[in-house]
This record gives sequence, structure tokens and C-alpha cells, in this order.
Amino acid sequence: MKYFTFQFPGTMDSLGTVAAFIQQVFQTAAVPDLPDDFIENISLVASEAVTNAIRYGAGGEEDLLTVTMEVTKRFVSLRVMDRGPGFEPNDVISPDLDYPAEGGYGIFIIKSLMDEVTYIRGDDVNFMVMVKRFG
Repeated sequence: MKYFTFQFPGTMDSLGTVAAFIQQVFQTAAVPDLPDDFIENISLVASEAVTNAIRYGAGGEEDLLTVTMEVTKRFVSLRVMDRGPGFEPNDVISPDLDYPAEGGYGIFIIKSLMDEVTYIRGDDVNFMVMVKRFG
């Protein structure tokens, strides 16, 4: 089991460094026989979760967000932490795929690509925890 943590400013400029962090984790963890689309999907999920944390949870550059990854032999866990007001996951409406709109797909994408998604809303910190099993 390996843990990796990355802290960054709560601005959209940080998305590229988060993507680089995800790539570095998979190189360092050296998980054998991982298909490229697995890593791409984790990067996409991280991007969606971090984008939501920046848009709705971060107060700007001075507000630091944290991404933590746990890599085991059976799964990868991705946790995004922010200190914003949080949201109610049950209030998020699934997009109408018959009438596509611009935006509003983040939670849908995350839930579609991950095996488990949990949102923990605290008094001063929120976590979105996402798990994807290998194989």
C-alpha cells in the first residue's frame, strides 16, 4: 500500500499540475499491466473532482486543496479535500443525455467511471473519496 499527497492552490491553473501528479503516482507505484485507459479515466475523474472543488469549494489561490491517492494491489483510491461550503450529493441532477447541455457532467462522469464514490461533508472540510478496483 502506497500513499501519495499533493496540495495545490484552489485555482483552475492547478489542473495541469494535478494531472501531472496523477501520472507521477502511477509511474512511482509501478502497478503492472495497467491499461492506458485506466490511468486516463483516473486522470479524468481527478480533473472533474478537482474542478468542482475549485469552482464550489475553494476561495482562491490562498485556499489550498489536497489530493491524496492510495494505491494497493487491488485498487486505487482518490480523495479530494476542500474547505468550502460543500454540497448535497443527492441534490445533483443527472444530465439529460438526450438533450446535452454545456456543463453539469462532473458527478455523472465520476460515478460512471469509479466503483465507489463517497462524499463526506464536514463542518470545516469536505472529502470526495473515489475508488476504482483493478481488473
